[in-house]
Amino acid sequence: MNPKLKETTLKGRTICEGKCFGRAIVSKKEISFLGSIDPDTGKVIQKDNDLFGNTVAGKILVFPNAVGSTVGSYSLYRMKKNNVAPKALVCKEAETIVAVGSIISEIPSIDAIDISKIKDGDYLYVDANSGAIEKIPEIKCIIFDLDGTIVDTVNIYLQAYLEVIKKMGIKTDEKFLLSLLGRPAESIFDLYFKKYKPKNKVKPDIKVCCDIKRKLFTKATQGKDISFPFAKETLKKLSESYKLAMFTGSSRDQIRLDKRALDLFDVILAGKESPKDKPNAEAIYLIAKKLKLKPENCIYIGDLPIDMKTAKNAGIKAIGLENKFADAKSLETAGADIIVNGYLQIQKLFL
Repeated sequence: MNPKLKETTLKGRTICEGKCFGRAIVSKKEISFLGSIDPDTGKVIQKDNDLFGNTVAGKILVFPNAVGSTVGSYSLYRMKKNNVAPKALVCKEAETIVAVGSIISEIPSIDAIDISKIKDGDYLYVDANSGAIEKIPEIKCIIFDLDGTIVDTVNIYLQAYLEVIKKMGIKTDEKFLLSLLGRPAESIFDLYFKKYKPKNKVKPDIKVCCDIKRKLFTKATQGKDISFPFAKETLKKLSESYKLAMFTGSSRDQIRLDKRALDLFDVILAGKESPKDKPNAEAIYLIAKKLKLKPENCIYIGDLPIDMKTAKNAGIKAIGLENKFADAKSLETAGADIIVNGYLQIQKLFL
């Protein structure tokens, strides 16, 4: 998260680290986790509580403080095991019950917050690592990059491009080439050949280069499942609560995902189907328009700095998936709001 706090950001104290998005459910009364909430359903059962009859499951629970027996910490842990716990805890003052309960349950928690500034139903981004809460537009669509984000193909592409460039008798510059990835192949070769020219100064035929690259990539990936661990499982779970979209520089014939996974996406923009290449924001706007959403209702997940810049140019939040080609620092420098190291962390953010 940007260290410069926005007007919609509240700053408190970290109790248990973690990050998530979700809708706030606000109680103005103290809560006893041993008695106020059914640990098997997440439903508020204390009749004199202002949340009576509501469920805290999957929401960000905002309340003044906890009361009652310290056994309430273990009731919170039981809720977590039953998949009915809040996504996060936000309170005015955390005592032993909240502190122990959130830590053993691994629920992001922040205290020292002026909870009067959070309304029931507010959509929040909780960054308990830094003790900050930001009010944001509701996330309704998650836009994914493909290569290096869903499927492990960055190095395969990189080697294919390098081999084509060598065949053309042109100097290879892996670092520069890596900075171009994320765009359609035609654009990558065009930009590369503008910087590096063959000795005879005759620009190679880009269509021929693309055909060679396509054959090399196909040979290296044909019949293989190269999706990242938990990627497909996560996409399936996310599709039940969010619209899913894909924005990739790869052409459709180079998308290495099975039909079942592809069918989870509501919109796919591949290769030259996008109005403009990354990091231009036009594709994000087009996806939002197709889904009848505002761009700010979308969030973008990618693995390279160019993905983060695309999101920033569109004015939306960006999640960077750190990897051997782009570490956390380079992704944050390019504009990542959140850094994750795999799909289990993505699940924790949204589910």
